[in-house]
Parts: sequence; C-alpha cells; structure tokens
Amino acid sequence: MALLLITNPPTTLAVSSDWTDLVTRSSGNMLGHGLSIPIFTLNYWNSSATVPTVAEGAIIETGGSFYQADSDTALTLESGLTDGTVHIKLVPAGGGASVVPTITNDSIPTWDGNKAGWYDSDDKFLPYEMTKSGTSYTAKKEYIDQDADVNLDISTGGLNASRLSAGTVNTGQGDNELYDMNQNVTTTSAVTFSTVNTGQGNNELYDMNQNVTTGSDVAFATLSVAGNIMPTLRTQSTWNITTTAYVIPRGVYNIAWGLSASPAVRVQIHNGSVWETIAISSTSSGSAYGSAGCTVFADGYNVRIAAQASGTAVVSYQKY
Repeated sequence: MALLLITNPPTTLAVSSDWTDLVTRSSGNMLGHGLSIPIFTLNYWNSSATVPTVAEGAIIETGGSFYQADSDTALTLESGLTDGTVHIKLVPAGGGASVVPTITNDSIPTWDGNKAGWYDSDDKFLPYEMTKSGTSYTAKKEYIDQDADVNLDISTGGLNASRLSAGTVNTGQGDNELYDMNQNVTTTSAVTFSTVNTGQGNNELYDMNQNVTTGSDVAFATLSVAGNIMPTLRTQSTWNITTTAYVIPRGVYNIAWGLSASPAVRVQIHNGSVWETIAISSTSSGSAYGSAGCTVFADGYNVRIAAQASGTAVVSYQKY
C-alpha cells in the first residue's frame, strides 16, 4: 500500500528522455495524447472523525513526477505528532520510487511558484487541514492560501463554511451584515449584555418584580424623591407645607396641625377626576370637619396634603 512512481505513461509521449519533464510536455501530451488529468482523492474526507486514507488509484504530481496509490493507503503519523491542527505532506522515499503521505503538525509553507505547490524542501504539502484529538480527526477543510480556508463537508447538501469573507450575507432575510457573537440570541436564549441601549443611551438593567408604568400600583420598601412627595419618617417629625400638594406615601400616619394652624391644612383623597377634602384644620370657618389632626391610611398616590391658602403651615406627623 503505497503511492508509487508512474514510470511509463499510458500513451506515447513527445520525444523526451525524462518523464519528470512535466512543465514543457504537459500541454502536448496530457490532452493531445490522451493522458488523463490526475485525480487525487481522500477517503473519509467528510464530517466523520475517521482519519482519512488515500483512495486506491488516486494520482498526484510532486517534484515533477506522478505517483499513484496501488491500494487504499493509510496516512503515516509523523514522529512526535501532537493533538491540534494537522496537515498532510508527501515525503519522498526510496530515492523517489514512492512518496509517503504523512500527517504532520508543520504549518503549510509558502507557495513555491517554480514548483507550483506548497513545498518544504522536497516535501510537498497537500491543500488539506484538519484537527486531531487522539484518534479523532475533525474540522476537515481544504486549504486555499495562507489567509483563508473552506470546509468541504457538503454531505448535508450545502457548503459548510468555516471562514468566509463577504460584504453581506443573505440567509433569506435580506442582505445583512454579520458581527462577532459569543452567545446564542434566540427567543429561548438566556442572553447576557453589559448594557442595553433602547434609544436612551447605554443603560444597565436590573432585576424587577413589578411593573413601573404610569398606571402601575407600585410598592417600594423605601423611596427617596426630590419632588412633591411627603417625607416619610418613622419618628415624630415636623414639616413646613405650602399650597403645593404633596402625595402621602403608602402607609399609616398620625398627622397633627393644631386647631390654630394658619393657613389651614387639608388632607384630600382622589375620587375619580377630583380631589375631595376629608380633613381640614378649624381655621377654615364654617368647616364641618375641622380638627387638630387626623389618622391617614395612604395607598401612595390617592391621598395628599397641602396648605389651604398662601403661607406656610407647620404639621407634625409620624408613620406607623
């Protein structure tokens, strides 16, 4: 089982003393005299993990001579071969009587224009690349040049490309630009992003256990707001209020303002589209519910407190 030198062509060649004089004779003999164009084939060059073999009858040129596999020929493992990216090279043997197809860790060398191939001295590298892991050989690709390679596994009916370069790619959804990704992004994927920009800048998003919209009933353990919300302290406090209405945060409150509060203080509840007063200090003459204070059960947005008229009123309150 070997790749043996073809010493006699199948048809008469132009006068020449050396069969290896390929360059000057190929045009006149290979087609003009019926010599078949060499075909080189590897078995198991597919998606399987099986180590390839050279197919029986495969013909290849190296060093100006043609060699043919007399049977399915195993690839020799180069001494010291390790796992990782590997290539196949043809190593001359027996003074050129045969070549040994060898798996190597060596990188494919620079293209040799004079020899029309990838050569390291007399060793010719074949345009194949794969990944070795123990006895498993995967990611089998055709080597194109130093900067590109293409996976030749077309067993599923299409080209499975490992590296392609294109301005756009159309997978049926239009011409799209593709970008590096390190995670799946599908409707069932658990996706992680450092920030998300929905048009309001790059923002960090945090866990939430409730909706926060203008129509939501929101509950917070504590809340710090610079706007018109009454401060909530669990110890008795005093607070100066004006005609600006302050929403009373959710909770139970005792609020006291005294019978002589001036201006009058009122507590209101939102009833549909209007705010109705439910408690007011007695300085408002004619009030049927004048009081020195009240107990309020607030839901956080439908109860508010404010001064009745211009000026500043002082109230005392405590949250329970």
